[in-house]
Amino acid sequence: MISVIWIIFVLLLLICAWTAIIERAMLISSPLVLRHELEIRGAPSRGLWIEEQYEPSLQSLALVKVVTFTGMIFCFALLPNAETITVGNFVYGAALAAALYWFFACLIASAIAKAVPVGSVLRSWYMLRLLSLLNPTIHWFVDGVSEVTRRLTGANLPKSESSKIVE
Repeated sequence: MISVIWIIFVLLLLICAWTAIIERAMLISSPLVLRHELEIRGAPSRGLWIEEQYEPSLQSLALVKVVTFTGMIFCFALLPNAETITVGNFVYGAALAAALYWFFACLIASAIAKAVPVGSVLRSWYMLRLLSLLNPTIHWFVDGVSEVTRRLTGANLPKSESSKIVE
């Protein structure tokens, strides 16, 4: 049982680190840069897709990172005693998972993404497409939060006629 938990944990850590690399690389390079690089390499349809699906793909990557981190916490919480989860085991598991998450999904992912931002995205194309299957599921929620935020901040709202400058 313990070896299964370790295998699941390592898989979750790898998925978390890989999605973190892709997310950071996409944030470092713009959708236009990614599209241009894909067009140069002979994949204009991929470039168009990544430009259209940029924001939903980033949100899908972030969701997968959160889910894998939560899974890592539960794996570490189950390691001492697989039958029961105590508060101490959970805190211990959360602390270890947070430290490993920080090391792999923040430090190492950041270093790789800074070194090869466009290459990280291009070489992870199939993983990005696989995770983009979440896009339709969370798209309505992402758009809803964006719209509420836009309205609450007053960004891009049309100016009314009554707010003309008086000379």
